[in-house]
Amino acid sequence: MLGRGLDEGGLGLGLGINYTPAASPQEIHRVFQLAAARRVPIYVHMRGIGLKEPEGSFSSIQEMLADAR
Repeated sequence: MLGRGLDEGGLGLGLGINYTPAASPQEIHRVFQLAAARRVPIYVHMRGIGLKEPEGSFSSIQEMLADAR
């Protein structure tokens, strides 16, 4: 569906990962791969912002950096 949205003129992809906690890291990574393949920007509201680890800010930043890489 995301690819179809881009085909229909979407300018990029937006993810509200914090609001879709059931989305696995693998699913999120596939969305990053789609954005890279289509050469479009991706905007992310990452999961787990806060001080509590392993679900806190540090883990969330690591996930986004790894996917962006």
